[in-house]
Amino acid sequence: YELALTLYREGGDRASEATTRHNIGVAHARQGQYLEALASYEEALKITQTTGDRPTQASILRNIGSAYAKQGDYRRALDSYKKAREIRNAVSDSSGAAAIDQEIKVLEEQIR
Repeated sequence: YELALTLYREGGDRASEATTRHNIGVAHARQGQYLEALASYEEALKITQTTGDRPTQASILRNIGSAYAKQGDYRRALDSYKKAREIRNAVSDSSGAAAIDQEIKVLEEQIR
């Protein structure tokens, strides 16, 4: 991943850099390394905010929410999920928004 990041940075390919950082976050999350995952997700999110890639922002925010939920930080997870849902609705992705709604419902039950 590090070589790919270097090449994307040097080539100015911000979209591929964001995707790679997001994938690094996913790899960390799968290993239970949620703090590392969150750091990678946040870096990817910053890039997508500058490139305007709204669907990828929603995917990253959903994964941020999942990482917070796995750590028991349900309030932050809920906040991230709601931001992701807002973006999915804004880009007319009703199935993506519905999937996030399910995760929000589960979290809200855990918070109660």
